[in-house]
Amino acid sequence: MKSDLALRIKESWNKRAQKDPFYYIETENWDGDIDRFFVLGEQRAKILIDPMLSQLAINAADKTALDLGCGVGRFSRPLSDRFASEIGVDVSDEMIRRAKEVNRTWPKPIEFRVGDGLVLPVDKGAVDFAFSYEVFQHFPSVQSVLDGFKEIRRVLHSNGYGLIHWKTSDLSRPLWRNLGTRIPQPLTGWLAQLAGKDPLMIDPAFRGTAVSEEAIPGICSEAGLSIVGVLGDTTHAPGTRAFVIVQPSNGN
Repeated sequence: MKSDLALRIKESWNKRAQKDPFYYIETENWDGDIDRFFVLGEQRAKILIDPMLSQLAINAADKTALDLGCGVGRFSRPLSDRFASEIGVDVSDEMIRRAKEVNRTWPKPIEFRVGDGLVLPVDKGAVDFAFSYEVFQHFPSVQSVLDGFKEIRRVLHSNGYGLIHWKTSDLSRPLWRNLGTRIPQPLTGWLAQLAGKDPLMIDPAFRGTAVSEEAIPGICSEAGLSIVGVLGDTTHAPGTRAFVIVQPSNGN
């Protein structure tokens, strides 16, 4: 049986996808232009993914990539251009429906799958490269982040790599979005509406939790992952996000 937390996360992201999936994925830069939305995904892939593939000499042409928290396929497209096969997974049924719709004429194969928020719908060891951007920043607790990292470890091939983005600080978040950290649900939604703000950006499945860089080694170790490197993030305010490059640990 799915946990209450997983069901709440699925329900809340379905609501966002029904309202405007592009806005809740790319809130700061969404201007209504779907083509520009996907161009931005390609631009960021060149900044974030390509240097790592080059640095680690990964031959992507014969490998399988996973876009964890794919939304409508913002990074699934560039991953499909670089890898032999690409799997996009999202907890939201509605996000996946929209992803299939807007990518139906995309020339490269992308397999979109719905997850349940707990277990990735991917076989053990089936993925050579796992990528996740602006996803773990929405996970509501440190435990849920750890559970997500464990799933990445499960689906990664023994020689695979993960490039995982996470939130290190809430410093860049507007103060009104921090209401939920001090006020219990369901009051946060009511107060957000009273203040003219979006209640879908205050619930725990959106505001998420920050995990310090000091805590990441312990999380990776417990998940059975070895850290290859930790990188800064030039796409967000300094000190608020980072990337960790991981590989499955030997013997785990």
